[in-house]
Amino acid sequence: MNQLQHESSPYLLQHKNNPVDWNAWNDSSLQRAKDENKPILVSIGYSTCHWCHVMEHESFEDKQVARFMNENFINIKIDREERPDLDAIYMQACQIIAGTGGWPLNVFLTPDLKPFFAGTYFPPVEKYGRKSWLQTLQFVLYNFKENRAVVETEANKVLHRIQGVEKIFDKDISLLVQDDNIFKKEYADEICKQLETYFDTKNGGFGGAPKFPNIMNLEYLLKYHHFTKNETALNHVIFSLDKMLQGGIYDHLGGGLARYSTDERWLAPHFEKMLYDNGLLLGILAEAYQVTGFERYKTIIDDITLWIDNEMTSPEGGIYAALDADSEGVEGKFYVWDKHEIDQVLGKDAPLFCAFFDVSKTGNWEYTNILNIPIPMPKFVKNNNLKLEDFQNQINKNKSTLLEIRNKRIHPHRDEKILLSWNALLCIGYAKVAKALNSEKYKKKASQLLQFLLDKFQKENGELWHTYTNQKAHIDGQISDYGYLISAILEVYEFSQEESLLKKAESLTEKTLELFSDEKSTLFVSSPKNQDHIIVNQKEIYDAERPSGNSMMMMNLKKLGLLIGNDTYMDHSYKMLVQMKDVFSKQAFSFSKWATAMLIELYGLPEIAIIGEKASDYLDEINMKFIPEKIIMTSANTNDNFPLMEGKVVKAGETLIYVCEGFACRKPVGIDELEI
Repeated sequence: MNQLQHESSPYLLQHKNNPVDWNAWNDSSLQRAKDENKPILVSIGYSTCHWCHVMEHESFEDKQVARFMNENFINIKIDREERPDLDAIYMQACQIIAGTGGWPLNVFLTPDLKPFFAGTYFPPVEKYGRKSWLQTLQFVLYNFKENRAVVETEANKVLHRIQGVEKIFDKDISLLVQDDNIFKKEYADEICKQLETYFDTKNGGFGGAPKFPNIMNLEYLLKYHHFTKNETALNHVIFSLDKMLQGGIYDHLGGGLARYSTDERWLAPHFEKMLYDNGLLLGILAEAYQVTGFERYKTIIDDITLWIDNEMTSPEGGIYAALDADSEGVEGKFYVWDKHEIDQVLGKDAPLFCAFFDVSKTGNWEYTNILNIPIPMPKFVKNNNLKLEDFQNQINKNKSTLLEIRNKRIHPHRDEKILLSWNALLCIGYAKVAKALNSEKYKKKASQLLQFLLDKFQKENGELWHTYTNQKAHIDGQISDYGYLISAILEVYEFSQEESLLKKAESLTEKTLELFSDEKSTLFVSSPKNQDHIIVNQKEIYDAERPSGNSMMMMNLKKLGLLIGNDTYMDHSYKMLVQMKDVFSKQAFSFSKWATAMLIELYGLPEIAIIGEKASDYLDEINMKFIPEKIIMTSANTNDNFPLMEGKVVKAGETLIYVCEGFACRKPVGIDELEI
C-alpha cells in the first residue's frame, strides 16, 4: 500500500496516488527490506523537477510496472530538499556507478543500504541508448537474486570509494597551521585567473549552456576587486548581472530568477524558481549597489521582494520553497507569450513593447516568446529617439497590464515546504539589502523572518528542525541549517545591534559543535551524529548552487569569535580554512566561499567599534558602504562587556569610530575622517 499520503512533503504527496507502493525513508520500511531480503529502490527527486514528473507519468503510473516493483522491491521515495544528506550520498554513488548524476535519481540498495546500481531518468521503452525502466528493474532483480555475491562485492567497492573521499579531510594539519605563510596573496590572484578562464565575455557569467547564476563566484570577484582594485573582476560582475537580469532567466513581469538557463545567453530558462537563488541574488545585488550605486539594482531588488511577498510567503510569514517550471503539463506555459495576444492587450503600445522585449510573430523560443531585453533601456531609448522617463513609465504600465492578464492563467505548482536553510539565505539577503539601502522596510523584513525561523524551527533543547510544513516542523536540522541561520543572525545583528542575538548565535554554535563535530577532522559532518540509517556521514563542502554548510560555519566561527572574544572559535575557523586549502586553491570554481574566506584571511577583516551618542547614525552610514565581512559593534557609552568595546572611552557629546584588526586599533576618528 502506498504510504505517502501520510507525508507532508509536496513532492512525496505528488506520488501518493501512484500504484507503486511507495514508502518514506523510515525504520519500518528499511527493516522490511531486511526481513524480506529484498533490494531497496530509492527514488529521489523534488517537486519542481521536470524529468521527475515525466518519469512518474511514464513509469510510476503504469500498473504493470508498479506490480513488478511492488512484488520485488521495497520502494522508497525521498524529497531531496527534505533529505539533502541522503541525496548527497546516493548522488555520489550514482556518479561512481553510472558516471553521471541528476534527478530523478534512482538508486538500488542492498538491505543494509549499500548502493549497487544507479541511474537517473529511465524511459518507458528502450531508447536514447538506455534500457527501459522495466528492463532495468528486471536486470537489477536478476543480479540481486542470481549474482548476490557479486552485487555485495560491488556495493562494498562503491561504499569504499565514498568513504575514501571523506578521508581526504582527515589529514593531520598541525604542521600546516603553524606555517605563517600558508596563505599568500598570489593564491588570491591565481583563483581570480582560474575563474577568468570560465568567463563568458560575450554573454556574461561562466561557461556555456546550461548556464547557472554562479552567484558565489561573482561574490568572490566583487570582494577580490575591493581588495586589489582589479577592474576586470568588477567589470565581469557588473556585465554578468546585467546580462542575466536582461535575459529570459529573469521574470520581467512578476520578478524572480529562474534556476538556470538552457542556453548560453540567458534567454530560455528552465522555468522553475527556487527561493535560494533569489535570496543569493538579493545579497549580490545589494553588494553591487554598494560598489556601483546603480539604481537598476535597487529596482530589481524591489521587484524580487514583491514577487516573494505576493507569491511565496505563507500566512505565518515563512517563505515557500519553489515554483514549478510546468503548468497544465507544459514547461514554461505560464510565462511565455504569443505576439497576437500582446498586440490585442496593449494596442498602440504593443509595437514598442514588442521591440524592446524581443517579441515577434515567429517567436524566440519554440514558436512562442520569452520576454527578454536584447538592448538595455538607455541605448534602446537613444536608438529610437525616445525620452527615457516617458518610455520607462510606459513600459512599467504595460508590464502591469500583462501581469494582470498572466495572473488569470493556471499557475505553476508551488512547493509549500518552508526550509530553514533557504529561508535563512533569504534573511541574509534581506539584511544585506537593509544595510546597503539603509532601509527600514528591509530591516523589518529581515528581523521578522529571522524571528519566524527562531520561533518555528528551534526545539526546546536548542536543536533545530530542517523543514516546516502545514504548521509542523520535522526532520532534524542539517549543518547548512545551523550554518545559514547563525550567519543570518550575525547579519541582522549588524544593523540591529541587539546583544541577545549574539547570545543566540553563541548557543546555536555550541549546538553545532556538539552535534556535527568530527573527531578526525576540523570540518563538520552533514547530519547530526545521532542520525540513524546513514552509511556515510559526509562533509558538505562544495559551494555549488548554494554555499556549503562548512564554509558558512567557518566564517561564522571567525566573526562570532571576534565579536564575543572566543579564541577557540577563531582557532577552529582558521583550521577549517587550512584543512580546505589544497582543495579550494586548485578548484576555486566549486569552492568560492572558501576562497573568499582566504581573501579575508589575507587582507583582514575590519573590526569596527562605534561609541558615543550618534553611534546609531554612524552605524547606518558605515553599513551602507561595501566593507566585506566586517564586524561592527556600537554603544552610546563605555561598554566593557565585549573585547571590541573594552577600554574605549568617549567624551560627552562626542562619537568616535575605532577601526581594529585582531583587537589592535588605530587612532579613533570621526565619521568624516573614516577610511576603511
